[in-house]
Amino acid sequence: MGGHLITFFGAFEQQWKQSARAEGFRWIQRLPPAFLIGWVAAQSGDPRVVTYVAIGVFLMQVWSQGVFDMGWSLQTERFMGTFELQFAARSPLMVVMLGKATALAVVAAQGGLASTVLVLIMARTFLSADQLAVVVPSFVLAMIALLASSFVFMPLMVLARGGGGFFEAIRPFGIVFGGFLAPVSKLPLWLQPVAWALPSSWAMGGLVASTEQPGALAAAALFWSLALGISAVYLLAAMYLFRIIERKVLRDGTLTGI
Repeated sequence: MGGHLITFFGAFEQQWKQSARAEGFRWIQRLPPAFLIGWVAAQSGDPRVVTYVAIGVFLMQVWSQGVFDMGWSLQTERFMGTFELQFAARSPLMVVMLGKATALAVVAAQGGLASTVLVLIMARTFLSADQLAVVVPSFVLAMIALLASSFVFMPLMVLARGGGGFFEAIRPFGIVFGGFLAPVSKLPLWLQPVAWALPSSWAMGGLVASTEQPGALAAAALFWSLALGISAVYLLAAMYLFRIIERKVLRDGTLTGI
């Protein structure tokens, strides 16, 4: 277990240094949509709406950048001929790539945090201690949900030979059905079951449930439990896909042919 943690944090540090240097101040380019979203949220005059949107815009930014970066991470290493080096670690491939995926999510969070602050400034709203008690659990679970649902695209992109335009469809899909800017209950009834398959929609549902009954965090417990459960399913799916890749490499010595 200790060796896996060392591998995880080593991969995290390596990816963090590389991605943070490449990211620079590019996150500023993602602020204009947050400016508009913050202005719209402010028109509601409802602190609950502003809180929901402030968290949702953060997650939207992390999803939009993170799912793209994670999805292409393993594929890029394959193209550059550095993929096989990941097998130098004694830990499973999934541990190495999970460390890198976590670093990519943290880098993407820079733009998300700036967007959240901008929304709150536009709405002239600041979160109280009571609001934070509600927001923090939903926020943490939503980040876990985003990491899990984005992480599965790492091996999937390699095995499915995803093309350059693959994520142009995945990004808006996740924003709409992930419940980032509006609760899933606002979707047409026939579309809601699609959203239920995404763990982030349950995490955001927990935020709605707990804000409708201030101080009643127990009201959101079911939503949070479902978010964790579905996230675990995504991670298990990623583990299965990574094992397929590992078996292919160990058998043939290369990913060529996938």
